[in-house]
Amino acid sequence: DGKNVTAVINPASGSGTGARVLDEVREMLPQAEIVELTEDADVQEVLRSAAQRADVLGVGGGDGTVAAAAAIALEEGVPLAVFPAGTFNHFAKDIGCDTT
Repeated sequence: DGKNVTAVINPASGSGTGARVLDEVREMLPQAEIVELTEDADVQEVLRSAAQRADVLGVGGGDGTVAAAAAIALEEGVPLAVFPAGTFNHFAKDIGCDTT
């Protein structure tokens, strides 16, 4: 249901994949707090703020966004949920996530 999950999602990532992931997360985790990244957002700041108020940090974006989220989740001591939304999704593939 997404309770206590804060998901930071870049809807512009992956040539439209990010927008699809955003819709899917909203549908599958209706109680999650969703934070949409904007072009001018400080990604590190947004992710850190989200991690500090979440029991689980979710991230939807490309490899750069996911790598930043992984580092911050580790620093803040919260689990990370990855929603692959980039072009290549190397991070997600490396940990065995379905990227289709």
